[in-house]
Amino acid sequence: MNGPVVVRNSRKLSLALILIALLVLGSTGTVIFYALTALAGRTDQIEKELTAAAGRAALRALETRMGDINSEFSHGDDSRNPRHGVSLFDWRVDDLCAGTRLGVNFDIAFLVNDSMHSLAGCVDGRRILADPALTMGRALAPIIRDISAPTRRKSVRTGFMHTSFGVAAVAVGSAWWSRAETSTAPAIIIIGKRLDENAVKRMSRDFNIPGLRLVTDLNEVESAAAVREPDGRIIASLSWTPRSSGDRALNEILPTVLANLLFLAVAFAAMIGAVWWAFQAVHDSNKKSAHAAVHDSLTGLPNRAALMSMLDRLSGQEDQEGSIIFIDLDGFKEVNDFYGHEIGDRLLKGFGAGLATLVSDQGLVARVGGDEFVVLLTGSAVKSSAHQLAAAAISLSAEPLRVGPHSLKIEASVGLASSSFENVTGEELLRRADLAMYEAKRRGGSNIAVYTQDIDAGMKKRMKMAEEIRQGIKDREFYVVCQPIVDAGDLKPVAIEILARWKRPDDVVVAPEEFIKVAEEHSLIDELGKYLLEQGCAVAGDYRNLRFSVNVSALQMRSMEFLGLVDRTLQRFAIDPARLQIEMTESKILLDGTILRPVIDGLKARGIQLVLDDFGTGYASIAYLRQFRFDGLKLDRSICSEVCKSVNALMMAQGMILVAKAAGLEVVAEGVENKEQANLLKLAGCTHLQGYLFGPPQELVQGDWLPRLALTKFARIPASDSTAF
Repeated sequence: MNGPVVVRNSRKLSLALILIALLVLGSTGTVIFYALTALAGRTDQIEKELTAAAGRAALRALETRMGDINSEFSHGDDSRNPRHGVSLFDWRVDDLCAGTRLGVNFDIAFLVNDSMHSLAGCVDGRRILADPALTMGRALAPIIRDISAPTRRKSVRTGFMHTSFGVAAVAVGSAWWSRAETSTAPAIIIIGKRLDENAVKRMSRDFNIPGLRLVTDLNEVESAAAVREPDGRIIASLSWTPRSSGDRALNEILPTVLANLLFLAVAFAAMIGAVWWAFQAVHDSNKKSAHAAVHDSLTGLPNRAALMSMLDRLSGQEDQEGSIIFIDLDGFKEVNDFYGHEIGDRLLKGFGAGLATLVSDQGLVARVGGDEFVVLLTGSAVKSSAHQLAAAAISLSAEPLRVGPHSLKIEASVGLASSSFENVTGEELLRRADLAMYEAKRRGGSNIAVYTQDIDAGMKKRMKMAEEIRQGIKDREFYVVCQPIVDAGDLKPVAIEILARWKRPDDVVVAPEEFIKVAEEHSLIDELGKYLLEQGCAVAGDYRNLRFSVNVSALQMRSMEFLGLVDRTLQRFAIDPARLQIEMTESKILLDGTILRPVIDGLKARGIQLVLDDFGTGYASIAYLRQFRFDGLKLDRSICSEVCKSVNALMMAQGMILVAKAAGLEVVAEGVENKEQANLLKLAGCTHLQGYLFGPPQELVQGDWLPRLALTKFARIPASDSTAF
């Protein structure tokens, strides 16, 4: 009975001791740290003020130097005589230009009259023809007027100006030697020194201001001395890197102070640390367990348990509407298999973080499965918000995500279900959103499907068919038929295409486009594809002089295990790999070449040919023809059937054939049903033809089926039947 009380009292005592220790140590440390910080701050402030004063002194010194230089040039040196034949005026101008060429003291010089008309000008040793008023800026005119006044002619004015050459220190004075040439009012000398990088470095060195630089951005800077025009307008600032001696001193002494405080803290805490650690360990363990129970360990998002708990609380509430957005990442399995689980996990974390940011506080974001995320929105009217967030999730998934050296791009299938929790339970609403997501995936992915009762009915129908497919494979209800492929030149068979057929026990024949799609959706395509490949190889063993084509879903080629299946099957039936052609239908999985690349390279290394089926109806482009190194392509029957009816269709077919032949590919025309089509497609450049004109798909019951067919039905079409373009 006293055990829990002792535990509680011991914990309270340890907490009290820790609080007292923390209070004493914290107060002492705070006082010491505040005093040191204040001292460091005051030291830095004084140093900043001294540096600012040095910066202003540097500017004044530059102005003074410019004034002295101007006075020297204004009054001249009569002991120095110009060269023979050169006027005093020209000699002085040459002297000024020579000074700008050196650029040590000044690099800009003008001689103007009192009307500000230029008499001569030099910049960097070059004579220039420029208007001083425009070149030197707006501050020049008032100074010229002041200098030109009779009472001010012997004075020199200095200041800084924003010139067309940059910010410069300028001195203006009267050139008295010019009166001997002009017999009028003396000319006015304007000299300037640009505050370029070299000038600023010289000031930094002379006045010991480290990191001194000229800043023309008039926004305030932390350390600056203003550069002003004579009228007081700020045109630039001198800025520098603060020395921060106080901070440096604080950083040097602070470790020692902290070490002493830490020693006291450790010594005091050691007495009660063991007790506190034990209680804290239990507390942390319970807290982590509680968090882990309702959060995903990878992404940190709420998990399925947290979602179901919230849905249970919402179920049955009146006037409470809810929308569930169910998101599945298309292609994640391929990324996980190809790049590894570490990259896959980082991809999930990145998408989860982006989705959580997208939803923010609008609702709950949960990870409910490997690559499945759910967004739950509640409120009085959430349907419109749900649609907007669903569309945003599609856009988010479409953005390439940088994971290490890889730029990964996936897509999302999104299901959306909305209802009042008074009418349906939260669990049922989640089921509906899940069904809608599978409908979006069935439509090709990267889209949004909104739940309807038709989706429910369609899903039940496909699930029933999937079970029938699974049973049909066991009962060997699937079989193959063959259709010949003839050479467009002599119309003799050169290959056969192996086509899948399914006849159920009730004698209902299911079209391949129906059961293949369902097999892909319910992960039955590998098992079905293996069965059909074996059946095709068994048939091809009877016609060893012909190549044979087998249709393979791109989903089968996501794993290297497919290569092993092909090797074992060909060896079992003793078939040369060079006879096998694998036909791939255009699909979205072609868009990511990195997933299929290893398998395709393996097939090509074995001598197996690749043919792109139904070209012109899907996702492939010329780039994919080169990327996957196809050996041939098949023009879709929807194009071939129109060549006799539409010039546009004929030109389109001819363009595709030209592109294929330029890439070195064989071209098979599918769905050829009459001689006119055959002739047009042959003239357009097709190398092979296939269709009911040469024989329908049928079972190979008789061993001489193809040879007999070649002698009767495939007789050469007369040239008179040919139709030219």
